[in-house]
Amino acid sequence: MDKNKSLVNSWNIAFSGIKKNFTSIRFYTVLLVAAIFSWSQIRGIREYASSQGLGVSCWYYPFLFSVSICALFLYFGLVLLFCNAPFVDGQQMFVILRSGKKTWFRGQIFYIILSSIGYFTYIFILSIIMYLPHVGMTGKWGTVLWEFARNPGITTGLGATINARALSIFSPIKACLLIWLVNVLAGCFLGFLIFYINLYKNRTYGSAIALMVVLISNIEKAAGDSMNKLVYISPVSWTDLYIYARKQETISPFYTVGVLIAVNIVLALLIIRRSRKYSIEAMEDL
Repeated sequence: MDKNKSLVNSWNIAFSGIKKNFTSIRFYTVLLVAAIFSWSQIRGIREYASSQGLGVSCWYYPFLFSVSICALFLYFGLVLLFCNAPFVDGQQMFVILRSGKKTWFRGQIFYIILSSIGYFTYIFILSIIMYLPHVGMTGKWGTVLWEFARNPGITTGLGATINARALSIFSPIKACLLIWLVNVLAGCFLGFLIFYINLYKNRTYGSAIALMVVLISNIEKAAGDSMNKLVYISPVSWTDLYIYARKQETISPFYTVGVLIAVNIVLALLIIRRSRKYSIEAMEDL
């Protein structure tokens, strides 16, 4: 099989996995959990905007991950989506035999990338439609978000911390693109990590280690200043816009994006390398 055809087949395998999600109860459970915890943060601002007759700008997404409990459950959903990687079933064994192991494994890698992009794009869309009909289309942060940044106690039920310094440093589009990109890369990292570990161990191990990675972000936030340096090894913490704006232990976007890209490439190459050692019999037992 030539390289171009193999690559096309890998993408077809990835898209086939995406289509199969729409028949999975687990997939819809993940989407529901994401909607619930997004709403838990958005509700307070929505109620305030409604009471004041104001519109909320459509750029709230960067702050959805500023509270550890929300980030925790949003990433728990992603781990649940990837927990059974590599995604082998009876039908997939025929696909493996027809396309070849390397092509199939590469398709699984593409599937994780597409799923991560889709998942965090879905959350971004949620952060807009949940404000309807109080969404104000503007290229600026808007009055409501600035009001919450200056006076977070103006209403109850607000889960997110909107930091005034972050609003001053970042434009809305730049902030959204940065946090979306870091989320996608962190999601790919967790998916690849689960995939690689599951190739060696029982599937429980991959999910358990991925959850530990997610929990590190909660430890870093709960510990406060005493463990600020922990942020350098905590990928989920990199989805909080404030860490790029705080005065102490500020972290560079180039560092977070660069590290995640490098680690993802290494993990993807390790998965492909490991695939060469798998027989069809071994894959049936995955």
